[in-house]
Amino acid sequence: MSSINVSVFNGDAGIQVACPNIDGALRSGPDGAVTGPLAAKCMQVAPRAMHLPGNSGAVALYQRPSEEYLDYVRGLYGGCPQIIAPEQIDMTNGLKLSRELLCCDRSLHDLRGLGMAGAVLDPFISEPRMFDLARQTGMSVRGISEAHVRAGLVSELNDKQLFQEACRKIGIPIPPSTVVLGWDNVMAQATRIFDRDGKVVLRRARAAGGLGVLMIEASDVSGTLADHLRAKVYPFEAWDSEPVLVEEMLDIVASPSTLVYADAARFDIRAMSEQIVSGGSFYGSIYPMRQPEHLARQMTEWTAKYAAHFISVGGAGWFNIDWGITSSGDIVAFESNARYTGSVHPKVIAQRLRRDRQIGHVWSNDACAVPVGTEFGQVRDTLRDLAWSDDRQAGVVITIPPAGNTEKFALGYVVLADSRYELDELHGELSCRIASL
Repeated sequence: MSSINVSVFNGDAGIQVACPNIDGALRSGPDGAVTGPLAAKCMQVAPRAMHLPGNSGAVALYQRPSEEYLDYVRGLYGGCPQIIAPEQIDMTNGLKLSRELLCCDRSLHDLRGLGMAGAVLDPFISEPRMFDLARQTGMSVRGISEAHVRAGLVSELNDKQLFQEACRKIGIPIPPSTVVLGWDNVMAQATRIFDRDGKVVLRRARAAGGLGVLMIEASDVSGTLADHLRAKVYPFEAWDSEPVLVEEMLDIVASPSTLVYADAARFDIRAMSEQIVSGGSFYGSIYPMRQPEHLARQMTEWTAKYAAHFISVGGAGWFNIDWGITSSGDIVAFESNARYTGSVHPKVIAQRLRRDRQIGHVWSNDACAVPVGTEFGQVRDTLRDLAWSDDRQAGVVITIPPAGNTEKFALGYVVLADSRYELDELHGELSCRIASL
């Protein structure tokens, strides 16, 4: 039924309307609404989707990027996808890109024009309102079917507890976990492990984006573990009412990821990369994965097993598996994300820009800290000779123009090179220049 093809994103045929509805994967408030700094983060990160659809496609964003950044994208690719954005964002009930697009007459008009041309809506994550938007605009939706989405399959495929249960059945190793419900029970189990090991990990089963991961070591705790954890968890209601995986902290030395694209009949393993992770949050990735061949073969075998399961329950579209490699060389599977991930756009950019259509060597960062108030032009000017060069077939691409709030700013970038040595050299020089901003 399935096949394995370790390859890259191949530019699926048709007009693609990328829709980075990042809010669909996250919850920040007690009622599930995405608000505050997390909402701002969704809007900040979304422009990286501009690099996905190609010049003949479109991207639906929370807000239109600056003309300066649009000109930059045109300079990279010789053109730019059509930009569709709501005229204003209503944050009364939290951030919802799908809702804003449905409520904006101009956005609907633009999307209907694309629908008449046969465009396909390609969301960051499948959600019911995407199908409402597709019906309003005459498009189909790429990925999991509407029936499966409305039945809750997306939440199930992003559930860490259910992922572990699937892994147990098909023979994929996972970290030792205890699934606990209720804050008092979570605290009791966490305290047992912490008192024994001096460290513990808590992971909410249905949280995403690092929001539901707490990695606690004794050096972090000044008072009691209970007081420390109670101050960290948000929203508390979710930690109290949803399953939490309480785990011993393994000696993880690397965090690779396998990226997969699936349809109803087959799957392709598109890339194996090394994730850059801190405190349970994803920052970027390095491609290719810097692990021995025998570990790559083992992860490929286990990815194939899980992909067959993913398809059998109705899964389709992008998904990944996040792995951990211990100091003793053992591999464990931590979770799977049934959606676009931060490792997709770096591969697409490399394939679009490099003449041989091969990825080469890539280093991405979606959350590079820069001084508050940093402007895109400052970063562009700082890059100078490090910027992507068609002649050299190497260099830096700015994927997320600097943005943020009054406390911190961040930008995103991808570094492309022919060799690991050149990649490390370029990235090292880039880090020095960013530090000088």
